[in-house]
Parts: sequence; C-alpha cells; structure tokens
Amino acid sequence: SPYTEEPVIDLAAGFRYDGWFSADRYHFLLQLGWEHQLWVLHNEVIKASEPDHAGDLVLQGLTLKARFDF
Repeated sequence: SPYTEEPVIDLAAGFRYDGWFSADRYHFLLQLGWEHQLWVLHNEVIKASEPDHAGDLVLQGLTLKARFDF
C-alpha cells in the first residue's frame, strides 16, 4: 500500500514577551524558543548492512520571532 501512518512527536518550549505602548497604539513581540520534532520510523530505505534499522528523522533548532504592529 502506498499509504502509511507514522507517529510524530512535536515539542516546543521558550520565552515570549509582548507589550503595548504609546497609549496602546503600538505593539511589540519578541519570542525565543526551541523546537524538536521526531518522525518515528520515517526512513524506509533498505540498507544491506543494517536490514533491521528503519531510521528516525529528527528536526530540531532554535526559533526567533520579532513583530512590531502599528
């Protein structure tokens, strides 16, 4: 079958600051975080040297967001 189901774990943690100023006319947001994704058994390429190893895909990294509204 061309369709499969894969479990995915998605985690995120961080800090966020936002505030209004100048009589609530302007809004500022600053966000810093860490994200981590795990795709279990994602790699289905068969290797002759490791026949029982399917392989997980892990994506992780630092995220930064800045925003200014007026």
